[in-house]
Amino acid sequence: MADLAFEPIPFEPIAFDLEADLAPQDEVPVAVVEPSAFCLPAHGTTAIAEEWHPRLAAAADAGDAIAIDASEAETIGQAMLQLLVAARADALGHDRAFTITNPSRAFSDRVTGCALAQSLGLITEEENRP
Repeated sequence: MADLAFEPIPFEPIAFDLEADLAPQDEVPVAVVEPSAFCLPAHGTTAIAEEWHPRLAAAADAGDAIAIDASEAETIGQAMLQLLVAARADALGHDRAFTITNPSRAFSDRVTGCALAQSLGLITEEENRP
């Protein structure tokens, strides 16, 4: 067996200035959260929902507000609807904005037909009352 020789790493002491380290620092400005913008494709299939899941999760993990443009949506499947409902619930539960903008007529009809308009923030609770 070969003899392995290791050379010690030189130790360099670190000087601390406790007064400077503990002194009040200038306030760090809070970063403005830019919304993560998404645009629904014409056909929101299960495959598209699978692609979107990690993207929406990454936006949520980053604490981003989420804005989804639904103007191009022609059809939207159940998996995509479930993903959007879950993403909005998560965002609201963590005090982050989640908005769906410019919903196409087809998107609005599908969401309304599935009784999810309130869950997706397209109508308020007051608007949903008869």
